[in-house]
Amino acid sequence: MNKVRDIREFGFTLIELMIVVAIISVLFSTAFQFYEGYVLRSKTQEVYLLLPKIVDGEVLQYQTVGNFIELSPVNIPPSINKVTGDFSADVWKQVRFSPASQIYFGYQGYTSGADFVCEAQGDLNGDGDVSIFSVTLTPTGAVTLNRGGLVYFDELE
Repeated sequence: MNKVRDIREFGFTLIELMIVVAIISVLFSTAFQFYEGYVLRSKTQEVYLLLPKIVDGEVLQYQTVGNFIELSPVNIPPSINKVTGDFSADVWKQVRFSPASQIYFGYQGYTSGADFVCEAQGDLNGDGDVSIFSVTLTPTGAVTLNRGGLVYFDELE
């Protein structure tokens, strides 16, 4: 009953181990790319929460006073780390905007002809390419505005 086994019957060959390592490497690199995209998309959620608040403040300002307020740039150029933005300037107080936590993106508001543009800029991965999110407000009457949708350029840069 006891058979003498050849030592070659046990274990894996070097080729088999190399194939397994190659497969695991491909799976890891694919998973890492998806994870990195997931992290960048999660950082952009800041814009979807904060930019509408700035726009609402500008709309209220326009409806009560009849003009827009130029919003001084905060955290522009943006950094890859969260920073505490300095929203202490009076213009930011007039639109009732002050984020409760640190920010990744830089924010500003400016006139472009008769329109007003609220803008967020971010460099989420530090490569120098900037993501830009903007909402344009167009006056259509004394106290009425046409509010454009959120437009973005190079969302995940």
